[in-house]
Amino acid sequence: MKCEKQMCKMQFFNKNKINLFITIITQIIIAALYVSLAFLIMTAIEVMEFSDLSKFKVEAIFSVVLVTVYGIIGLINRTFRNRFIKRGLSQFKAYIFKKILGKSIGEFSNASSGKIISTFYNDLGSIEINYLNGTIQLVYMLVMLMMAIAAMFYLNVLLATFTVLACFIPVVFSLIFGKRLIKKELKTSDESESFVDQVKDLINGFTIIKSFKAEKEVNALFEKQNFTLEEAKQERRDTNDTLKIASEISTIIMISVIFVVGQYLAAYKNIIS
Repeated sequence: MKCEKQMCKMQFFNKNKINLFITIITQIIIAALYVSLAFLIMTAIEVMEFSDLSKFKVEAIFSVVLVTVYGIIGLINRTFRNRFIKRGLSQFKAYIFKKILGKSIGEFSNASSGKIISTFYNDLGSIEINYLNGTIQLVYMLVMLMMAIAAMFYLNVLLATFTVLACFIPVVFSLIFGKRLIKKELKTSDESESFVDQVKDLINGFTIIKSFKAEKEVNALFEKQNFTLEEAKQERRDTNDTLKIASEISTIIMISVIFVVGQYLAAYKNIIS
């Protein structure tokens, strides 16, 4: 089973490493550009405060270069990221379908058709958003975090130390609620398979249902399965929203810590001066 899962994951990266490599490299450059933007804003504030025209010219040139480079790198990133996702999903679907065709008649008959349909229509959407895009976004956020911390240590060690400590808050929330979200995703996937399977069976048995006038009983079965599926999806949404709220609260706490420590350092500097 573990080997099979590994083979499934490999389909996303087989003959697709160049697209992934360029995507990650451009994500790193974009993160660096965002950090550079912070220094640009800091310089702009100094220009306005001290009315230094020589710095204003450098600021203007740097702004034009930054925007131009960001536009070019952004387009490259978009192209190769979408190529990576397109090829990865195409290869994964081809691999799954080939595995289905490789089954014997007996194995195929025993397999849940709802599970097969759900894999192609529901699970692939979740894989694209949460696994492929999520992995790329995670790399971007990690690089952005490391560069931001490095920049803060360059500017002020004490402020950077408090910021790093505050960063542990969203990480803890993510670890706690992330595991719950995975369980809810798996439950939703299972319920979706059962729902698709039941609808398929009910539609195929339409003639029998009408012959025995079992519309009421069949409708009750459908409503029960439909409610179970939507309840699982609601639990997933609730967990996801809770994670989002917790993340936003932790972000507010982190920003507050940065501002409080920053104001203290600014006031302490003025007192000494």
